[in-house]
Amino acid sequence: MHSKLKRLLCSGLMVTATTTHASDPELQNQLQSMLDADRSGVCMAVATIDQGVKRAIACADPTQVNKRKLNFDTAFEIGSISKTMTAAVTAGLIRDTDLTLDTPISQLLPAGTQVPSFDSQPIRIRHLLTHTSGLPPLPSRMKASSLTDPYRNLSSRALLASLADVNLVKAPGESFQYSNFAMMLLSYALAHHSGREFDALLSDYVLKPLNMQHSFTSTKPKGVQLAQGHSPLAKPVSDWSFKQGLHGAGGVRTSLNDMVRYALAHLSTEDDETTMLLRKTHSELSQVGGQRVAYNWMINNIHGTDLLAHEGGTGGFSALIALDTHRQRGIVILADTALTSLGGLSDYAMALMDKTAPVPQPRLEQPASAELLAKLAGEYDLTGTGLRMRLWEADGALKAQATGQGAFTFKYDSRGDFYPTSFDALLRPTETPQGMSFQWHQGGGISLAQRVGAEPVEITLSAETLSEYVGTYPLMPGFSLTVSVTEDKLAIQGTGQAALTVKAIAKDEFWRGDVGAKFVFNRDAHNQVISVTLNQHGQVITGPKQ
Repeated sequence: MHSKLKRLLCSGLMVTATTTHASDPELQNQLQSMLDADRSGVCMAVATIDQGVKRAIACADPTQVNKRKLNFDTAFEIGSISKTMTAAVTAGLIRDTDLTLDTPISQLLPAGTQVPSFDSQPIRIRHLLTHTSGLPPLPSRMKASSLTDPYRNLSSRALLASLADVNLVKAPGESFQYSNFAMMLLSYALAHHSGREFDALLSDYVLKPLNMQHSFTSTKPKGVQLAQGHSPLAKPVSDWSFKQGLHGAGGVRTSLNDMVRYALAHLSTEDDETTMLLRKTHSELSQVGGQRVAYNWMINNIHGTDLLAHEGGTGGFSALIALDTHRQRGIVILADTALTSLGGLSDYAMALMDKTAPVPQPRLEQPASAELLAKLAGEYDLTGTGLRMRLWEADGALKAQATGQGAFTFKYDSRGDFYPTSFDALLRPTETPQGMSFQWHQGGGISLAQRVGAEPVEITLSAETLSEYVGTYPLMPGFSLTVSVTEDKLAIQGTGQAALTVKAIAKDEFWRGDVGAKFVFNRDAHNQVISVTLNQHGQVITGPKQ
């Protein structure tokens, strides 16, 4: 180990694997104010890194910290943050073997495996690392028997067989589509090609060098306590499990202390063998559709500084890591509750890293207005599901029934979302050109409800009119909308997000159905566009044109 990195480990900037620390009072109070009485019942372990490390644990119900036996060495499922560790393994094998970023993935798989290509252009390692392979989000032969542990029954045989079902419609590298399939394939391929289990590779390249003794995939080390995961309804759920070799997509469990070690090693400027390897994974490999990707790290430009980030979610956990390598700042959040359907953890991270960012408020149960209930009443088709759902008001609450299923009742929270009390789902009201509708969140998927009998109407605007909207519109610190014209359509791109084409529904008004967003461009007395107003999920935000 490099001597300067060793001094960091010993000085307390990096914690030892068995050391516990008291919560930082200021961070503790900040975190508690965001979670206090939140209807999800979530507990979070958080570390901020900025000229030192601060840690805190807080729960919606403060008594749950002890009841759930949470501390900084408790292991949480980190879901897709595991992908950044798989990237480090990949970089290590590229350094130590004959692999390169341009090695076709077919060369790493068993002989006879049918791997798709497009016009003889193969899927390469770099395409798997950047979600530009063209592979779908999930393998076709997954056969998930339960959303609570969806990967339990997926074997490597079924994973490879799923490749034969893929028909690429574009050359690898031309489009971005986030794919767990791709990352499970990569972790399996690395193990098969090297002749070693993926767990051993992960241990050699990441866990052992950083002394991450409370981190694992398949076998829990002696003395390590795993946190219990929960649904957003505060109900315990089962852990996620993966077959050997497939953990690279989301199967790592780790503690806050270990994640601090991992984050600090990424932020280190020293030339230790491991930190140099981790630093290699920060290199940008792809920029497609506005999404910049390094070795599995998403690159977001905030206040002119590139931020490396990744979120993770499983059936009972949420996690986030964000790193500002230029100023050696970062944050880690581990939550014992699945919050993906509630928006994830990015709002919490922004508020804790940037004092000018909006502070998330707890989700508190409250009654919905009679006006909102009346607007939502009606029949809807849920796009992509084949289901029809009827909504109505009864005794001051929203009720629903899907075709062929029993009726159920929603509660309503202070963030403007309806949620069933008997299963994990979310109904998020959204304005559409035809009136009030909603997004339906369940099982990691989002469906836009289309009111029966109401069809969206798109109009055509001239190229001259479209050009008037082009520009950058800051909506809040660190987040802007960039507007451009692509193939006679208006394209709008949020900071760190992919560009989306939008539908013109009137002059100065545009709509994007799958994200439930309406954009209204505002003009001054001289008919010049001066700002844009975003209406999404009940929030209305206006940003000036720059």
